[in-house]
Amino acid sequence: MADGVAGAPVVLVVDDSMTMRRIMIDALRSFAEARVHEAASAEEALEFLRASGADLVLLDWHLPGMSGLDLIVKMQADARLARIPVVMVTSEREKANVIAALRAGARNYIVKPFTQPVFRKKVGPFLEAGGRALEETRGRLVGNLAQTSPLEVVQLISMTRKTGVLEMEGSGGRFSLYFENGNLVHAEGGETSGEEAFAACAALSDGTFTFKAEAPAHPISVRRPTNVILLEQLSKG
Repeated sequence: MADGVAGAPVVLVVDDSMTMRRIMIDALRSFAEARVHEAASAEEALEFLRASGADLVLLDWHLPGMSGLDLIVKMQADARLARIPVVMVTSEREKANVIAALRAGARNYIVKPFTQPVFRKKVGPFLEAGGRALEETRGRLVGNLAQTSPLEVVQLISMTRKTGVLEMEGSGGRFSLYFENGNLVHAEGGETSGEEAFAACAALSDGTFTFKAEAPAHPISVRRPTNVILLEQLSKG
């Protein structure tokens, strides 16, 4: 099934429960325009994604046959699908499994049953502004931190292995993050540097960001893997 306004972001809702799919779709409709497609299994979802793509996938963990986690792994192995954001919406609440899903490539995680404010907070940034939370022009990414969180921007840079400088500025201060091939190697701002600066930057909820694809000289203040630091911050959300 598909419905929605022409030109709106395409959302694939994957859950073996028709009732749960309807709940997610109704929650989605309460704050965003979207062209919605449904799938009752990971296999059906993968077939749709390979044929048509999507702007966002809302995905259950426990599905008949292939699991939601397995679907994420297959998406990450396919260059055409790896950049599609996946938000898991599931009753699976074990912290180890939340971390496993984020490590596999999920962009966010919602535990059922969820409230409308939680659903909007975690799904909204991928759909607001007509699905264009950020734009890329001549090597630059620009966007609004009210629509795309700092962690989501960092995830994108990491996943696409970009080299450059990410500047973020909001009511919480101004921060500069330096990346080499998608790895965060230095962060500074708010009179701090390294992982302390990154943690402060991750708390920004307003303001703007700009990423420039360049490689200026900088110190090395972040030595742990970027995915580990991201998982720590995401697990706090």
